[in-house]
Amino acid sequence: MVLFTTSNLLELSPLFDDVVELPKLKKRNLSAHRHLRMDMVENEDGYVAVYEIPGVKKEDVNINLEGRDLKVSAKYADEHSNEDEKDNSTIHWRERTVGEFSRSVRLPNNVDLSSIEAKQEDGLLTLSMKKKPEAVPRKIEIN
Repeated sequence: MVLFTTSNLLELSPLFDDVVELPKLKKRNLSAHRHLRMDMVENEDGYVAVYEIPGVKKEDVNINLEGRDLKVSAKYADEHSNEDEKDNSTIHWRERTVGEFSRSVRLPNNVDLSSIEAKQEDGLLTLSMKKKPEAVPRKIEIN
């Protein structure tokens, strides 16, 4: 038995556009099923977390730290919402993300919370976090 979900039908719909019309499915906003994607890497000195936030303005990104819980949220603008009302245009296909999305992670105990720095460039938000000095490995020389 094969099950088809709305997203499956949308992926297949270009194949059937000439045979079957799916106007209600095409107009549907599927962004509710998305979240902020991220990678976190540990190196000798600390951690680097990289979030994908293409098209998001700096002022639409919030980074909050509560204890060791780090929450990053981003608001993707819907530039078509006002446009539709002005000129009676109809959206036939929408795949780009709109709305507000967030991601929370608990940081490791060895992160120096005061060292967190953020930069946004080319659709990526990069958070750099240093390890606490006592957590950084060091070589002890023999005198």
